[in-house]
Amino acid sequence: MIVQKYGGSSVATAGKIRSVAEKIAGRVRGGEKVVAVVSAMGKTTNSLIALAEEVSPEPTPRELDMLLSTGEQVTSALLAMALCDMGIPALSYNAFQLGLTATGSFNNARITDLDIRRLMSQLNRRSVLVVTGFQGITPDGDVATLGRG
Repeated sequence: MIVQKYGGSSVATAGKIRSVAEKIAGRVRGGEKVVAVVSAMGKTTNSLIALAEEVSPEPTPRELDMLLSTGEQVTSALLAMALCDMGIPALSYNAFQLGLTATGSFNNARITDLDIRRLMSQLNRRSVLVVTGFQGITPDGDVATLGRG
């Protein structure tokens, strides 16, 4: 199994997402299983923050994290779609679906655990898991972002 991380600039457009998918497909065709961790496309996170501040000059940290986590979900779904279009079995997953837990404050949480059995079970059934980066699930079941940078 190989784990790859793709930042916002590498998945900033549909064309770049397809390029990433081609790289991953090459690994899979070479016999590897891949876990691809993705960021939001380009400046999506900045755009979402600006949008939140238009609605509320001081958005609550919980709601801001709920909003910001959507950027990675969009990217993960699009990358999985591109891979499937290339004939590569792939599914997208968010933090909740993989049991990726976090503690700490909203907007600055830290990963504490990953349900590795769940991850491996899914990876055994397909070639690629596309996982949302930048987020975890708190003990209360809330989405918490990991801080930027």
